[in-house]
Amino acid sequence: MKIGIFLILTLTFSLGYCFWSELLDSIENYIGYERCNSNFIKPDIKKLKKDFNELLYGQNIVINKLISTLKNRFNETPRKALVILMHGWTGSGKTHSKSKFVHFFNGRIHFPRNKKEYVDEYKINIQNWIKGNISNCHLSTFIFDEVDKIPAGVLDGIKPYFDYNDEIDSVNYKNGIFIFISNKGGSAINRKYMNLWKQGILRDDMQYKDFESDLRLSLYSTEGAFHQSSILDSHSVSLYLPFLPLGEEEVRKCIITELKNNNKPIKNEIVEEILNEMDFNTHGLSVSGCKRVADLVSSFRFDSDEL
Repeated sequence: MKIGIFLILTLTFSLGYCFWSELLDSIENYIGYERCNSNFIKPDIKKLKKDFNELLYGQNIVINKLISTLKNRFNETPRKALVILMHGWTGSGKTHSKSKFVHFFNGRIHFPRNKKEYVDEYKINIQNWIKGNISNCHLSTFIFDEVDKIPAGVLDGIKPYFDYNDEIDSVNYKNGIFIFISNKGGSAINRKYMNLWKQGILRDDMQYKDFESDLRLSLYSTEGAFHQSSILDSHSVSLYLPFLPLGEEEVRKCIITELKNNNKPIKNEIVEEILNEMDFNTHGLSVSGCKRVADLVSSFRFDSDEL
């Protein structure tokens, strides 16, 4: 039975690759659990990094930070739970789990009401759910998608699970992994990217520290699950992963990969014709990232001799 850390990203701007299912498969192959036992973890950092570089375009910050974090995570004894906030475009891959040790929550589906009496109920339910599953498997992973739809205050109920506590009510949460995916913070990422770009700093030279504080402040001050949250106040988050907006070079790579995955001819004129169907702003950034690429490739009229 495999456990996957599912990187399903939602953002108002663009994400660096098109093919979520392939990326999820690569991560599932990286971390495998036959049962809830660390002896069954089979890390392959080189393969994971290779897969990321092939599937994640223009996102060196995310790749480097995530790879180093996972590598350290499985080579050391964790002192606290791993808490990752991810900010990127809505993924087109499958949001499925092949393991009973991966637990998926959707803010829109699982937390639909915003009244105080429901907030208190949600808080208790999620506390009990996480406690029960961590008790069953200390290596459990919890993914929260559409976090912006979760009422403010709900997640504060699980904040103690992210701290440097040996145990809480005889349960150890240090080996747990918590991933929060939100469309909040996209504007802050885009503004910071443009400010750095105007200073002459190229995408590949931008660093994690350039975005972290802006992203945290944006999440803290914007209505949503992390609005004035004690999780952010207490610096319980391990990583704030920013997915940068995409330019023509990154979108071109998306198109080539989509053509390849569909067994279509990869010709420069075809790539450029599809690229011309995409919308870019005055700064040369894709308005929709790579999100429209799959549809444009599927609707492209190939000559009969090209098929």
